[in-house]
Amino acid sequence: IIDGMADEKTETLFYLFLSGPLESTPDEVKKMSLWDLAEKIKELIRFESPEGWRSFFKSLGDSIKRS
Repeated sequence: IIDGMADEKTETLFYLFLSGPLESTPDEVKKMSLWDLAEKIKELIRFESPEGWRSFFKSLGDSIKRS
């Protein structure tokens, strides 16, 4: 995932991917600090749930593969 994020197109897709659930524009997501972004994701996904993490990273990986 980290290697894929180095690609500008993938980075744009990542922000687009998160913009819906975060109810923000992709540009707003891009400008968020890492800590703010982590807190918002934490609100969406139960950190203590391995299934929640699996689902999140599977969706992210599928998005990267399509790019």
